[in-house]
Amino acid sequence: MSRAEKISSIILKRKPLAEEITRKQSSIRKITSSFERLMPVCRTVLNDKSTVSDFAGMSEILDASVKPINELLHISNDLSRLHNRFSRDTLNIAVIGRARQGKVGFSKRLQASARKKFRTEIYHTAQEFGAT
Repeated sequence: MSRAEKISSIILKRKPLAEEITRKQSSIRKITSSFERLMPVCRTVLNDKSTVSDFAGMSEILDASVKPINELLHISNDLSRLHNRFSRDTLNIAVIGRARQGKVGFSKRLQASARKKFRTEIYHTAQEFGAT
């Protein structure tokens, strides 16, 4: 299998992951939407003086349920970033090594074998790259 075929294979394997992420995000949206519709109704019931004794402690339960919903929203944001990454028709490849050991030559050979243009960024130190 040529390099171009391997790269294409990797990209094709990511597509079903993007579709699965879309399904999970839809489920999360349904849950959070249902919760957002339910919350005002619960607050209204809790604020009704005649039902306060019937629902003792319910306010604390509602307040505690907000945290998992916020966590779901954070997860949904993370899933969005993954979806964008898996939906791309490109692949990021990092080449790491000491100076003058053939990183540029390797990337040029890879580009030639894939018959596509590559955008290359070369960093000589972790600090240049932004790593700490």
